[in-house]
Amino acid sequence: MVWYLTAVTTMTNLMPQLNLRFYDYPWTNEIRARQLINKGMEISLSKPFRSALYTIVEQLTTLLPEKAKQNLSNGLLK
Repeated sequence: MVWYLTAVTTMTNLMPQLNLRFYDYPWTNEIRARQLINKGMEISLSKPFRSALYTIVEQLTTLLPEKAKQNLSNGLLK
């Protein structure tokens, strides 16, 4: 149960960070990335479910170049 809460907390905290630093990332499709982050923020503020947030984070990583993906997956948010 602890790992589940940790995963949800991590992904919930990631959404506002991505929102604040949106233009720091070289998104391949900015419109889609904005939609996903907005959806992730909405889920995070209501009932954050790991599977829903994981799906959003997974989709967001497909919109980033390889180096940015590595930073995101490592939690560095560079």
